[in-house]
Amino acid sequence: MYFDVPVESGKIKENFRIKAQKETIDYLVNNGAKVMLAGHISSTDSFLPITEEIGEIIGHTLTLVPHSELNSIGSLFTECPVLLLDNLRQDSREEQNENEFARGLSKGFDFYVNNDFAVCHRNHASVSAITKHLPSLKKK
Repeated sequence: MYFDVPVESGKIKENFRIKAQKETIDYLVNNGAKVMLAGHISSTDSFLPITEEIGEIIGHTLTLVPHSELNSIGSLFTECPVLLLDNLRQDSREEQNENEFARGLSKGFDFYVNNDFAVCHRNHASVSAITKHLPSLKKK
């Protein structure tokens, strides 16, 4: 999901790109999917200060998942059907398109939805390498 939005003083300044994700998220949840939102924001290290605000924008209560908890992802979905992986920019393996990082991102999931047209050209683990581990759908 594309969360590269302006953040200032721990608040989202423009939320259009996040609002644009709501229809896809609702569709997936309403059809029984467990959804892990993943994205990046260059202007903040962590999504922690804005997790609740993102949840309000998309209409779902979110649990923030640190990268260190990716291995226990299955148990985290017992709380709610939508989780938010912390900012992918925290891990240098994202921009290096590192295969093992992408494998970790894909564990426990059935498919990958690329709903992020603005960055779909990037050779990053969450865009490119992940498709080696999960079938993907690209929204145009």
